[in-house]
Amino acid sequence: MKRCPVSRLPVREEPEWVAPHPENDYVTVFSLIGDDIIHFVHRSSKQEITLAGIDSRRFMTILKTLNLSGIPLYLIVNFDKVTDIGYLYGKDFLNFVFNWGRNIRVIVLYNVCNEIRNGLDRFCVIAPENVCMTTTGSYREAVEKIMDMKRRRSWVAEEESPSSGSAELKKELLASMTRISLLHILNQPVHPPAAGHEFLPYFLAVEEFRKDMIAKDELFRKKKKKLQEEYEKIRCETLSRLQHQIALHTGSAKEHECRVRALHDEIQMRGDELLRLKNLEEKKSLAAGELCRRMSAPGGNNLPPDCCWSLSAKKKPRNSAAAEPAGRDSQFMELLRRLHPNLSGDELKICLLVHNRHSTKAIARIFSISTRGMESIRYRLHSKLGLEKNQSIKAYLIGLQ
Repeated sequence: MKRCPVSRLPVREEPEWVAPHPENDYVTVFSLIGDDIIHFVHRSSKQEITLAGIDSRRFMTILKTLNLSGIPLYLIVNFDKVTDIGYLYGKDFLNFVFNWGRNIRVIVLYNVCNEIRNGLDRFCVIAPENVCMTTTGSYREAVEKIMDMKRRRSWVAEEESPSSGSAELKKELLASMTRISLLHILNQPVHPPAAGHEFLPYFLAVEEFRKDMIAKDELFRKKKKKLQEEYEKIRCETLSRLQHQIALHTGSAKEHECRVRALHDEIQMRGDELLRLKNLEEKKSLAAGELCRRMSAPGGNNLPPDCCWSLSAKKKPRNSAAAEPAGRDSQFMELLRRLHPNLSGDELKICLLVHNRHSTKAIARIFSISTRGMESIRYRLHSKLGLEKNQSIKAYLIGLQ
């Protein structure tokens, strides 16, 4: 098992305890020393690292995994190769100290270069009273300081030199700058030293900076309010336009629906009318057939044979072979059968109607087919009768005696 070279406590490392920061090309590696000391190390292939932020979710997951959420914790952070601290990292660090890590007692920062020392000093002076945050030169010094605090059960770091007025003013200056820049606390004024003090110009500059930030915030709020008003106006106009378009489309849809309903009603009405006419036609056909039957019976009225046959053929054009015409028509039919034995019964009847000078339309109506259909039948008859192209069926049939 790996052990800490200073405290000889066991060191635990897990593959998932690594937080990548690809935007700045480095990773933060967490490890546990003993039972309550967490070590942060920033690693990169580059020689200089700019810290971008803190992966608080991964840190809290580690605490939950190790069941360390409710006991005092000690943090050691290695700043080797770190030459710059981003604004987001500073905000995350303070949020981490004040909110996420409420059970943290000591934070020791080591291997801090001069470029970032003032920035880290800001964190130290603004840290809450229940957290001791300090810096040391090396890993050994950091571990020894924490082990000493644990033995003494004291979370206050010993001052390496007596506190002076300048040191206190420096802390106050750094705390004021941190409150303004990272915590965005602008309503707390800066308290400068007495007139003539060497730090007075710096405090006055920070106070002017605070006032500038207040003015900048006010401008930002006004600009934000204006943008919100413009956005709300555009939103209302767009909403009104869309509602108008919806109303138009809804009206068009209703109008179309009414037209469709009217067409359906008209189709239904015409269907009913067609059914009525069909029933009426069937009744007329039955009546005509009955009339022909009575007229053709012995003792009936002297109805012309061709009329009687035509009426009965209208009822059953293809199955009325029994109702043969008499007289001259019978002689014509007999002649036609002898001359053209290949003609069917319906074709013989059609020839008789043509012989009696009925039109194609009338013949089609008698046989209950279309005029075009009857024209096709006549075309085939022209061939079956053996006529030349310039010969007329009507002239040929009328000429037969």
